[in-house]
Amino acid sequence: MQSEKNKDLNASIQNDAALPCGVEDLMPHRSPMRFISRLLERDRDQDTVLAEAILPGEDSWFWGKTGLLPEYQVELLAQTMAAGNGFDALQDGVLSTSGFLVGVEDFQWKTWPHPQETVRIAMRKTFEFGSVTIMHGQIHGAAGLLAEGKVKVWEVDS
Repeated sequence: MQSEKNKDLNASIQNDAALPCGVEDLMPHRSPMRFISRLLERDRDQDTVLAEAILPGEDSWFWGKTGLLPEYQVELLAQTMAAGNGFDALQDGVLSTSGFLVGVEDFQWKTWPHPQETVRIAMRKTFEFGSVTIMHGQIHGAAGLLAEGKVKVWEVDS
């Protein structure tokens, strides 16, 4: 059961900068491992990020027997926060930190997305202590909430 606080992150994000924008200059990921395409919103006060991705076609190796690989969906969450952090660094004129996905918690798949579907990924930072950050994220598609969970990231200076 999800908490009321995290019920719909997609609806709580406010735009506070010149967005949307591409993510090429915001994070180190490159094709074919860059999964998100645009950063739509970033609210530093609420520590939220909203990004967009176009899922690969079903002929891609990211699709398994039952649908889009769960690992792909977890990576969508991590890359969304990475793009938000890169955007902050760009706005502040500083180097972005590097992050490493070190854990996944309470991940739930509500329904499976479709090949080449456009999805929105909403993230909220929920915990930060030193180099460790925990974020709650949701993936929304045409059918509504597709998946949600927490990712744990270890961040280091670039």
